[in-house]
Amino acid sequence: MTRLFDAKPFIIAEVGSNWRSLEDCLESIRVAKECGSDAVKFQAFDWMALYGVDPVEISPVPDLSVYDHTLTSDRLGQLAAESIRIGIEFMCTAFSPELLKAVDPYVSVHKIASSDAAWPQMLEAVAKTGKPVLLSTGGKTTEEIQTAQAILVANGCPAVLPLVCTAAYPADFVDLALFAHGHVGLSDHTLGYTATVEAARRGAVVIEKHFTAFPDLDSPDRPHSLTPGQFRRMVSIIRYEPAESEEASMYLRHNRRLIATKDVSPGETLQYGVNYGAYRSLEDDIKGLTPLVWGVVEGRAATVQIRRGSGIGPEDFK
Repeated sequence: MTRLFDAKPFIIAEVGSNWRSLEDCLESIRVAKECGSDAVKFQAFDWMALYGVDPVEISPVPDLSVYDHTLTSDRLGQLAAESIRIGIEFMCTAFSPELLKAVDPYVSVHKIASSDAAWPQMLEAVAKTGKPVLLSTGGKTTEEIQTAQAILVANGCPAVLPLVCTAAYPADFVDLALFAHGHVGLSDHTLGYTATVEAARRGAVVIEKHFTAFPDLDSPDRPHSLTPGQFRRMVSIIRYEPAESEEASMYLRHNRRLIATKDVSPGETLQYGVNYGAYRSLEDDIKGLTPLVWGVVEGRAATVQIRRGSGIGPEDFK
């Protein structure tokens, strides 16, 4: 069962090429769940699915190392089982009708990549699964997308959700004005998450964003992928949840605040430049008052022992 039509919006953590082992994939699923994603998505492809020519017939023989990390049918089952176990929806884009047969038993929603959005045989095969379809529109004309939607509907697809997509990795710009032309979601390749947040503000029902559980891993998708911390913050902002500020260190350490420059005893008068001043804190501190209110503190009597270097808070004087 999918939450595609329940979540507002439905957020997909796209793993893409950001893995090198089965355990990496399993860990990516767990991290995506921790980050608040509704779904985690992988890709199933191979050389023949993409090029239709046996690579040994090509001279020189191409580097096939990237295809060592595509998902086999036994891996699909393990990843889907782990997703069910921890409560996140499993998705996987198939790049051929043959690979679709392997993927279909494990997913409730299909995603068609931009590269395949004008491939009638693939569109027909996906539609006949009877499941909702997300359709990335990068590099396609309006006519091609309209034709693709018509093929999907004619072949029994219950719902088609076109996703705004700029097919560049990374993309410099995404035209969110396309939301006015029938697009209902965003598959984002830009750096950061400004575009996804703005898309959600405009009413996007689906947000797909690359993420990596392994920021130090060199992979084709790494440049436009969010780290776990960034992805978690993106989700929090989109869902209007309290989010840890990226400026936390500024608030905790670097902002000047009222700091005791000497040990201050209860009853001692607080005097600017004598026993307190406006300084940065040597430790994480949210108690110290802003220097803007120093006049409120000046001349007041301390009510507690204030250690040298500590912030002076509203409960420390009367």
